[in-house]
Amino acid sequence: MKEQADIKNINGKVLLEATADFNIELDEGVYRYLRPDFKLELDTYLSSFESFDHPGFLKIADPIKFEELPFIKNSPTWKTRADDLDFIQKHINPQSEVLEMGGGIGWLANRLSKDGHSVTSIDYFLGMHTGLKARNFYKDKNWISVNMDVKDIDQFKTKFDLLIFNRGITYYADIPGLIEKAKAMLKQWGKIIITGLNIYADDAKAMQHFDAIDKEFQDRFGRSLLIKPDSKKVLTDADKEMLEQMDFRMISADPLLKEWLKKDLFLDKNREYRAIYTARS
Repeated sequence: MKEQADIKNINGKVLLEATADFNIELDEGVYRYLRPDFKLELDTYLSSFESFDHPGFLKIADPIKFEELPFIKNSPTWKTRADDLDFIQKHINPQSEVLEMGGGIGWLANRLSKDGHSVTSIDYFLGMHTGLKARNFYKDKNWISVNMDVKDIDQFKTKFDLLIFNRGITYYADIPGLIEKAKAMLKQWGKIIITGLNIYADDAKAMQHFDAIDKEFQDRFGRSLLIKPDSKKVLTDADKEMLEQMDFRMISADPLLKEWLKKDLFLDKNREYRAIYTARS
């Protein structure tokens, strides 16, 4: 790994700078912007996670498939991602500067960069088939990938036209505080989009489903599957109301996913939303 003084976007604008608290390293095309103590904790966790194979995880084993994402036939999971892409493309302005949180294996960053946007994609996960290093499977790599703690997004030196929470917001700690940080990073008329907001009618059953997977992970590795154990995990109507009070417009997602969730979690009346916020100043 090679140490860096800063991280620039594809247009040469400085995004992040190395400081006494944060080191910057370049690792197989991915920048790592981490506090040294958290880096040690994260690397230990990621070593365990990469060896934990669970059917519910989003892993692509065939490198050829990456370029096709999210348009994978006969996959309800990827159908919802394709719908997410369509939603985002309808609400993004041309040549936007985008920060994507939860970038994962890079499918959204790849699509948006092909559309002419300047994309910075961040995530905790680093693996070649599960995280940011998957960028190396794409033909074009015209976006910036940064392995960092989402709570440190206030370290960015620039503002953005669009911030995207690409699913998984339930696994971040202090969602209201994180959203307030995100709002402060927007340009005038900038937007925040949140995808994958699953509101469960029976949050106890949904939590039970998650806890079973978490217990399996804990039994093997002695720690929680969650990077942030104090994260929300499951959303309820109270969280929907919280987002509405923070001036997000809640938009119902594809109802087909509801049937898939029912089958997977044995729950009734689950609802999925996408949320959008627009800064006025």
